[in-house]
Amino acid sequence: MQVGVPLNVLQELGGWADYKMVLLYAHLASEHLAQHAANVVTVIEIKIVNIS
Repeated sequence: MQVGVPLNVLQELGGWADYKMVLLYAHLASEHLAQHAANVVTVIEIKIVNIS
């Protein structure tokens, strides 16, 4: 979420019974993906170093 509200909370607040409706109407911000992508890269780099 752009304002940091977890999707399950938004689902309750919006009264949606189906999680798919939350995904349809929620405007997701992509900024949070950068940190997750960095974490994946770090794990891959650590595994490469440990293999070498």
